[in-house]
Amino acid sequence: MFVARKASHGALYSDNFNRPNGNVGNGWVMANSANPTIVSNAIGQNAVNNAGDMWALWPTQSLSDSMFSQCTIVGSAGGSSSAIVLGLTINANANRTNHVTAYIGQNTVYICANTSAASSAGNSLKSASYTASAAQVARFSSSSGTYTLTINGSAVLSWTDPGGTVTTGAGYRYCGWSTSCSGTNQSFALDNWSGGDN
Repeated sequence: MFVARKASHGALYSDNFNRPNGNVGNGWVMANSANPTIVSNAIGQNAVNNAGDMWALWPTQSLSDSMFSQCTIVGSAGGSSSAIVLGLTINANANRTNHVTAYIGQNTVYICANTSAASSAGNSLKSASYTASAAQVARFSSSSGTYTLTINGSAVLSWTDPGGTVTTGAGYRYCGWSTSCSGTNQSFALDNWSGGDN
């Protein structure tokens, strides 16, 4: 189900992906032809070798720069490479050439400010060791220039923009997610996504 509503505190969007296997659809702005697909009412782990970073943005902007992107982690990460990561994106422009993303790998998490749609072009701002696992709830949020990744309600990584690193304002308020693979190794996948104003 694809849901959008305007609450008193701002905009809230969500998708539980409970629809037939196949294309994600329902208005998501997707990266490329190697897009993830729905498998068993969740975003499935993509079987396309070397497909790289496969992202999706919600098609409507949030109302403020303080926003979030959240999901339930699905599956397992197939390797420890920094290229095999699940991403939660906020403060993006419409084609994701600018965005801030928290990436979750097999045993590390990191925050990037990107100036290209490809994650490898990003600036890694802060990282930490962390072992994520399926069924955990990950949330990446911004508030007054501080970006925080929480997993199951506990902060695991936080970074504060000293000024000017992240582009904000109208046109930079899209949120979404990404999965990735390197060779046949797949990142975590996801379910029960939500995002919008923090």
